[in-house]
Amino acid sequence: MLFPLLKLPGMISLGGGLPNPGTFPFSKLAVDIKSATDASTKTVELNGPTLNSALQYSATSGLPNLVEWVRGLQERVHGVPADGSAHQVTIASGSQDAMVRLFEMVLREGDTLLVEDATYTGALAFLEPLGSRFATVQTDGNGMIPESLEQVLNDWSEADQGPRPRVLYTVPTGSNPTGASLTSERVRAIYEIARRPENNLFIIEDDPYYFLRFNDTADAAAGAGADSDADAVGAVDSFLSVDVDQRVARLDSFSKVLAAGLRLGYCTASPQITKRLQLHMQVCEWVCGWLGWVLVVVVMQKQVNMVVMHVLYSLGGARACWQNQPTIQPTEQSVNPRFSRPLQ
Repeated sequence: MLFPLLKLPGMISLGGGLPNPGTFPFSKLAVDIKSATDASTKTVELNGPTLNSALQYSATSGLPNLVEWVRGLQERVHGVPADGSAHQVTIASGSQDAMVRLFEMVLREGDTLLVEDATYTGALAFLEPLGSRFATVQTDGNGMIPESLEQVLNDWSEADQGPRPRVLYTVPTGSNPTGASLTSERVRAIYEIARRPENNLFIIEDDPYYFLRFNDTADAAAGAGADSDADAVGAVDSFLSVDVDQRVARLDSFSKVLAAGLRLGYCTASPQITKRLQLHMQVCEWVCGWLGWVLVVVVMQKQVNMVVMHVLYSLGGARACWQNQPTIQPTEQSVNPRFSRPLQ
């Protein structure tokens, strides 16, 4: 609850350990942004209050203008209401960071996690020391097979295998390491299995490659029987897009469409999960690097096609989803109230 008080006119606080912005040794940051269509660049300068905001402590949830832009993106692509009533957005230090924190929140030592039979090694590297066990679900060229998931759950014996799995982890697009992508039909089938009262699964949807789907090769990549709508990003259902009862936490990344070194990702989840995630972040890192946030804001301010479209056009990917997004202006932060209840 400290940061809203710091915005009061004339307030000089000695309680939060915030350095005086006048002591920051940076007066200007200039960035050259590549054009999507030719070899030209545009130079954008950050200075004054905007730069000071990037260099100062601030809200855990993320730069407010960037959060609002991502909310609009999720509404456009996945149909998520931007008012935050069902799902809220948190900016993280890469989607890997948010993924690890979600695992820590929803798994206890010895819990069994449902995963694809070949899954992301970066997740396993964290889960194995955590003491997690794994129930593998068969996959093919269309990703996780719903009938296999159903069989694993129906055949589960608590006497022999321990408590039933409560969490499903999946990489639905360009799955690492298989490269398989789920079709809309399978997404909906898996979600319905998760919703059944006897299963009641929480789904972690780790989808950093979503915007790299190829328009002209999606059906071939998905294999025989792929949905007819799989040729356009945003037309293929995500688990978030069908999440009617707030059982999905979706992870996205700027690494694949801007720059991996920015270490920026975002998690879209229910208000309950979002609150706990932000509390976890507060006690671990307080806030991820705001300088990277501001650089992303600058890109969006100068029209998305300056950089993002530079990547997506060359790949033949998700043009429609990023076009016509509202541009955002980097301003002084309007800090959201911080949660004060300790993490349980």
